[in-house]
Amino acid sequence: MDDVDRLSNLPVELLEEILMKLSLKEAARTGVLSKDWKNKWLSHPHLQFNDQFAVSSCPNGPAQASVRNHLLCSINRVVFLDTAPRHELIGLPLSDLQGVSDFDRCIRHLSKRSVNAITLEIEKGDRYELHSSLYSFHDMGFLKLSNCALRAPLAFKGFRGLTTLHLEQVTMDQHTFDRVICNSPLLQELKLLDFGGFSVAKIRAPNLRSATVRGNFHHIAFEQTFNLTSVSVCLHESTDQNPIVAGSTCNLIMFFADLPSLHTLELKGQSRKYLAAGVIPKRLPTLCLSLNYLFITIDFNNVLERRAVFCLLRSSPNLRHLVIWLVYEGSNISETEADGTRPEEEEYDGIALTQLRSVSIYYISHVRCQMDFIKFVLGHCPSLEKLSLQARLDAGPSLPIDLLRFPRASSLARIRYDSLSLRLAQN
Repeated sequence: MDDVDRLSNLPVELLEEILMKLSLKEAARTGVLSKDWKNKWLSHPHLQFNDQFAVSSCPNGPAQASVRNHLLCSINRVVFLDTAPRHELIGLPLSDLQGVSDFDRCIRHLSKRSVNAITLEIEKGDRYELHSSLYSFHDMGFLKLSNCALRAPLAFKGFRGLTTLHLEQVTMDQHTFDRVICNSPLLQELKLLDFGGFSVAKIRAPNLRSATVRGNFHHIAFEQTFNLTSVSVCLHESTDQNPIVAGSTCNLIMFFADLPSLHTLELKGQSRKYLAAGVIPKRLPTLCLSLNYLFITIDFNNVLERRAVFCLLRSSPNLRHLVIWLVYEGSNISETEADGTRPEEEEYDGIALTQLRSVSIYYISHVRCQMDFIKFVLGHCPSLEKLSLQARLDAGPSLPIDLLRFPRASSLARIRYDSLSLRLAQN
């Protein structure tokens, strides 16, 4: 019988590849194979600690205190061993985190080594203020935090190796935000969701490719973001009504000033109010020649919001896909009060959407300004293939009949009409 341990004699690179295919718990079980395998699992490059890991391996049952203590013991056991790898992922999607002094000690210890990525997701409880040692991970490439608080020291110079940053329900001051974002020159993907503690989101990142921003703040600006191709912004209700950035006559111009490569754009929530502030030009100074997909929320009864959207449409001659989500906020700004002209006489002047393929409009009603826009799209978009409409309950039965009467510039254009009232009646 051959007593040679062929598995242990495999090349180190192959052994690491085998361990990477296993979860941390499964990798730890390989320690029973032989003496040589007792501690091989400690070289696992992805360390994933979470509630499920702690419950399944906790010898004292699933009591909350036992699970938490066992989890911290597991973390300490791994990260304080000298055989831990130089590139590791510390994953901590936890329902709660207490005993933070033990976790702070782990962060301090890891800061002495090269860590490629850190994920810390806390589902509930007070926001955990990360230890200052976090800011010494200069070469870290990936950082994902949830329900945490950040406070960068004054000497912090940024994360020079960071390419991906996801922050959700994170509190930080303006100084920390500016240092983290603007001093991470390699940043390519950014997600800022429901953050707090600062009011100005100035994003200066020359290598940024994708940005998702959702939250409450007064101003948002993209600077030196010439490579940014995908932007999604959702502003919540602000205490300031239609704030205008200092030194600018229009937020719309300022917003698009450094976005020449923009391909996909989503403007949700109260973003429309922010962009409609100031003197809205007929067309942006620099056209959005790369813009292919646009999703926008708008109160079509508000002429200022319409003007902002139409300015963007005039500035996007290569737009192919348009999605409009209509909201109704009882605007007091009427069309006659604003300019005294019918929309089709002026507002649509100069809009040439010759490349537009598909349009989807949600929650339409049988009102003039909306019907005029639909009529314009059908009559002036020669490449249109599909127009999808979802009507409100009060749209009325004659709306689809009126749609069929509108002339079409494209012989391929098809209308898909979905009425909420008809759907409810069928049910």
